[in-house]
Amino acid sequence: MDKKRIIIQKLPNHYVGEDCVQVRVPYSDDLTILDGEGIFFHSCNNNPSTYINKYLDDERSKNFPYHNIPTYKYCKLGHKVICVNQLFDFYQSYVLIGPGYGITEEYVIKDNEGIFLVKNNIELKDSLTLRKRFELNSLFEKRSDDEKIYYLSENGEVYSEITNDLLPLEKEIRKVASHSDVYPLNNGKPIIVIRIGSVETTINGVLIDYVRDNCYRVNETNYPVTKYTLNMIKCLGLKIRDYTEPRIALWNNSNIKRKDIKEAKEMVKRLKRNPM
Repeated sequence: MDKKRIIIQKLPNHYVGEDCVQVRVPYSDDLTILDGEGIFFHSCNNNPSTYINKYLDDERSKNFPYHNIPTYKYCKLGHKVICVNQLFDFYQSYVLIGPGYGITEEYVIKDNEGIFLVKNNIELKDSLTLRKRFELNSLFEKRSDDEKIYYLSENGEVYSEITNDLLPLEKEIRKVASHSDVYPLNNGKPIIVIRIGSVETTINGVLIDYVRDNCYRVNETNYPVTKYTLNMIKCLGLKIRDYTEPRIALWNNSNIKRKDIKEAKEMVKRLKRNPM
């Protein structure tokens, strides 16, 4: 683990439940979150009909402050930021993909010393190979019957399948490719393949260049998912940051009323006196 890529926050007790914690997740326009079951949260600014937010259907959310304000907006350095509440179970890896995150793993550690949220911007491990056309398909196929597989862009957009737009036929490539240069597929952007199995989750970024017919240069990037312990984190010698309370401005959130914020703050006070 590269400690420069890791942030650790200690969560206050009023955001800690029996089997999960409530965390706030900021993003701009696009974000996808996956857990051990699949897509947990998905928001794509250009395709709002694909929105997924399992937090809204989780009855446990009512035990936490700000459950009545599941989403709010704020400005940071002149840019709009959306912030959503999410429930993260203990010892479950959550993978966040989108602008500002790249590919980030978040994980909650429950320890005698407290509850800690670990955020790790996953380090890349590249493998460059030359492949024949039929070998490209194996990069995107399921490897077992119980495996769940997802294809995403680096911005968190979800593809339902590998289409000709992502992996064109060779006759289509020849129409646009130069004879002297390699031709990058998918506009030179990686296709992120997430495989969720019964034992582990694997993440690979696949970048493909057409060299000539039946010859492709493939840069396959592995993103290792880690199970953390507090001892692992202590060995890095990182400073543990405090978890800040939200600041919600009414002028930036016309759908939120002053009484909603007041109600949430009162719940914080009650839970500080009588934790869950």
